[in-house]
Amino acid sequence: MIETLTAHGLDVPQALELDGESVYNFTDFHGLIKMVPETANTFWDAGFRDIDTADDCGMTPYLQSWYSANFEMVNWFIQKGVSISSEHSDAPLTALHVYANRLEYPGWAFAHDVNAIPTDQYYMEAIQKQLGIPYDNCTCECSPRGCTPVKFLLKASYYRYGFARGEQIRKWIENVNPPAPLLKQYIYECTRFMLFEFLGGEHICCSLGQNCWVEHSVPRKEPFKNRWTERVDNIRQQLNEHKRLCKNKIPIPQRDSLQALKDPDFFQATLGSAMSHYDEMDRPDTMPVETQVFEYINWLLAERHLEVDVSYDCQHDLSLISV
Repeated sequence: MIETLTAHGLDVPQALELDGESVYNFTDFHGLIKMVPETANTFWDAGFRDIDTADDCGMTPYLQSWYSANFEMVNWFIQKGVSISSEHSDAPLTALHVYANRLEYPGWAFAHDVNAIPTDQYYMEAIQKQLGIPYDNCTCECSPRGCTPVKFLLKASYYRYGFARGEQIRKWIENVNPPAPLLKQYIYECTRFMLFEFLGGEHICCSLGQNCWVEHSVPRKEPFKNRWTERVDNIRQQLNEHKRLCKNKIPIPQRDSLQALKDPDFFQATLGSAMSHYDEMDRPDTMPVETQVFEYINWLLAERHLEVDVSYDCQHDLSLISV
């Protein structure tokens, strides 16, 4: 099409009348269609230079490439001048945030297999050298400084294709390969997130949809539901809780013992007190990263630094769900 238009002396960008949409917004988030450098070069040579306009979800083509783990196009956009630290148009979310969102939900593009999502050593090193661990501007107790990428990695997984949290943490560390200081901080952030959810915390931070649109970009003033009042009662909730707790060898907190945590100030104090013992737990060098995260909760309970009644027996009706 482009060759035909240019052969007739037509100005291609004007001829196509794209109404401001970038031709580089071409990623099929759930399928196998993606932009490749050869196609991008053809557009570029024909005069299409708008490479940094966000789509309707707030995602620039560069961020779309990270979400699709399309590192050939990540390289192409950076070579054309796009900043490696570019952010989502609707929230201060970086390439690492959207990449974490892909690891949380591989989708059809990766056959729903988190282990099929590729990485790129050069760009992982480059973006971490520039950004360190990026924080957004959320003000949630799950991460008071703002949410890191691991919040998007560990959010509630889609119930049919969700993965055990340990597998997701392992894959994040494997793919991102953070240097030692960042690795230590990532372990801390994962641990606080898991403890926050173990205690029944209600998130008031933003999240990303499957196409990376920002949800709840303005933090809610109050929780939208009360998770302290009753046990989970449907298949999706049971599977998510089973994968979040039982499969990671974390006991199930008894709801009655969490009632006092409905008070936000008491919840904040309890979580802060529990995390204050973080450096006291012994973590041998041979202990896997994901084990360090989950073992801290068990250690808190064993040392009685956390007074919560728990059940060490799985309480989920696994006959109804596939695990």
